[in-house]
Amino acid sequence: MALRYDGKQPSEPQINKEFSSDIMTTLNNYNELSDGYEFGDLTAMYCGLDQNDMGTWKGHIAKWYPQDVQDEVKRTVVYALTQEDDNGNAAPVPIKFDWKGSAGTVTITYTSADVKGGPSYRISLGYRPPHPPPRGK
Repeated sequence: MALRYDGKQPSEPQINKEFSSDIMTTLNNYNELSDGYEFGDLTAMYCGLDQNDMGTWKGHIAKWYPQDVQDEVKRTVVYALTQEDDNGNAAPVPIKFDWKGSAGTVTITYTSADVKGGPSYRISLGYRPPHPPPRGK
């Protein structure tokens, strides 16, 4: 079964919104999952995937991204989401994803808070991108 775009399916713009302007929602979703977080779960929650689409999404993740890639991206996501400020308040660090890396690579770049636009992460993947949004969206 092909992963269809129906306004809920993960796309690059949705994933980037999830981990930037909507990062507090993503942090809340992460906290709901607690120790049960698996790669792809946060995006599935964010997009409101039903069980059928979740199964398809997880199947595509397993096919498109080797386990070590999933583990490295997950490690960075967890670290970015669980940052706190000096007072112990949640201060998740935004992440920008792109799928323009060299084939078979994952490049993770951190930009310090001392630099305009920081702190932030960029994760560049040399793997298949998520589905594009429909035309006009």
